[in-house]
Amino acid sequence: MPNLMTFSCVPVVEPHTRAYSRIVYHFGPEIVLENGEIDRQKLGQIIFASEEKRRLLNSITHPEIHKEMLKEILLYFLRGYRYVVLDVPLLFETRRLTKFLNHTVVVVLRSRHSAAAPHAEGRADPGASRAARGCTDAAQREARLG
Repeated sequence: MPNLMTFSCVPVVEPHTRAYSRIVYHFGPEIVLENGEIDRQKLGQIIFASEEKRRLLNSITHPEIHKEMLKEILLYFLRGYRYVVLDVPLLFETRRLTKFLNHTVVVVLRSRHSAAAPHAEGRADPGASRAARGCTDAAQREARLG
């Protein structure tokens, strides 16, 4: 019987999902790539320029992420996994799921350069490196709160 499953990302913004439809409705078809996926770089530029737009995006994605995470956790436990590791900054941003957790382990990046490196090399969008830095900040706050 398996003991551990690691879980890091939920694809709630893929085409044909509820969150995807709402994002395209609110942010416009110009954020959609030719292949139908959301252009994360364009969307990142929009939400990091406007606190209101960022809150709107979070109000669309956070509930969907929470639902999917809970569903996946339940499935893993039903399959016999004793532990599920969640690699999710959202846990600290919203605190809505922490009541379902027995233990929280905080991993802190030692260098902010490592979070920005993929963007500098053209492998990620500015939002990704900002999100990575935000994750570090949230994790550090959580570690201090203990």
